[in-house]
Amino acid sequence: MIFVHRVINYGRDYNMFTEDKGAIWAHMASDTSDEELIAFGRRIGLKASWLQRAGTEYAHFDITRHKVEQAQHAGARLVSVKDFARYAVQARREAMRATKNQT
Repeated sequence: MIFVHRVINYGRDYNMFTEDKGAIWAHMASDTSDEELIAFGRRIGLKASWLQRAGTEYAHFDITRHKVEQAQHAGARLVSVKDFARYAVQARREAMRATKNQT
């Protein structure tokens, strides 16, 4: 399953060339695999090269409010930041552990 959390204002945008007052982002992750996440991301216009921390339980895309809405319409589950860590990261960690134990 794909999870997104509600957008967060991460504070001051460090790009001195923009007048944007803050960086407002959310994260999108899969509870199973990078492949699932990349395939879903492509459906809403994300490039595979934008995936961060690939191959770890923390693999995710940084997405804007608009992409959160697109992800929801495409079937992603919207959760709180706290639940995002619990559902996406913890489940992914367990899936990776199970795969490792099978080899």
